[in-house]
Amino acid sequence: MRHFRFSIFDFRLGARRPALCAPADRRSQIANRASAGFTLLEVMLSVALVLALAGSVYAFYFLTLDARETLQRESETLFAQRRVLDLMAEDVRSAQSVPLLFGLKGQADEFEFMRARVPSPAVFYEQSFTRGEAADELAGGAFELQADYEYVKYHLEPPDPDDEEDEIGPLIRTSVKTLTSDGIRAGVNAETVALSDHVKFLYLEYRSGDEWVEQWTDSGVPPAVRITLGLEPLPEETEPVDYPYATVWREVAIPATGGSGSSGGRSDGAGRGGGDGAGRGNEGAGP
Repeated sequence: MRHFRFSIFDFRLGARRPALCAPADRRSQIANRASAGFTLLEVMLSVALVLALAGSVYAFYFLTLDARETLQRESETLFAQRRVLDLMAEDVRSAQSVPLLFGLKGQADEFEFMRARVPSPAVFYEQSFTRGEAADELAGGAFELQADYEYVKYHLEPPDPDDEEDEIGPLIRTSVKTLTSDGIRAGVNAETVALSDHVKFLYLEYRSGDEWVEQWTDSGVPPAVRITLGLEPLPEETEPVDYPYATVWREVAIPATGGSGSSGGRSDGAGRGGGDGAGRGNEGAGP
């Protein structure tokens, strides 16, 4: 009887052994798996996630960089155009009708006029300091002959006909301070300055009565001049009023004629003031 009991006990122990040994076997399998490293699938998934994250970071970086460069270019263009408008407004505001010469002559893309100016301090120097050794020689131009009027012309430099890729521009300012009819026509003592490469479109309008015209041929000066500037050249077979790019513009009153006030702005649509004719903001302040 006792031997039978031992047989049962042994049978039960034998039945229990696999259950008792199972946890140890699982722990050994996990340890072996951990020591073996990652599987190929896990490595590929990790690399794919890292590449996707790096790609998104680089895309955001380059997008931010492009936006910054675009904003910087637009700011530089707007600043340069506003400075040109300030200079042109200052010149036009002092336009005068000069006897024996003229007042203002203008087209849609260029104009010339006479303006009142304050002579250089050199005209007030004593003669002993300004004249050279010879009576007919001037000392280095210090005693430059000057008048109370100045001839000024604005126009866009035409493209080089021998260069097919050359574009119109930049905006040129020409001035003559020694005023004679022959001297102006011959360009005697003329000073020519390229104002800005940010201006390749110039559109001028002149106030005549209750309307704006694109040409002024009267002997006097108009009550006001409207100046529109743009960065891109005017497309072929396109009217200036239909200019499709962003512009800055200003209406400059000429006090010598009793002109009214002026206003200015910037447009981002076609022509001055956009497609609906409304300028945006006050980018160009009036005088």
